[in-house]
Amino acid sequence: AAIVFASGCNQSVMTAGRDTAPSQAENIDVWPTLDIEVKRSAEDEARVKALLADMTLEQKIAQMIQPEIRDITVEDMRRYGFGSYLNGGGAFPNNNKHSTPQD
Repeated sequence: AAIVFASGCNQSVMTAGRDTAPSQAENIDVWPTLDIEVKRSAEDEARVKALLADMTLEQKIAQMIQPEIRDITVEDMRRYGFGSYLNGGGAFPNNNKHSTPQD
């Protein structure tokens, strides 16, 4: 097995006792500079501020939680109003592979 040590970007990499130059994928200098900053909108900022002002602390926390669907009930969903639900990797509502959307 090869031992790889990397120290910082754009430096040599020691692989199994020998130095090699960084590949193009490792060379940060070839990566483009992206200008993708989200542009601020006073209207959007005011809307977000108003929404957050109307939410309780419990609602804000629930929006940041993403529970696994097999670990919560419909009552939990209604009570807490989670931001989203994990439904994958073999998880099914009530552990029933043939659950319907209503489940």
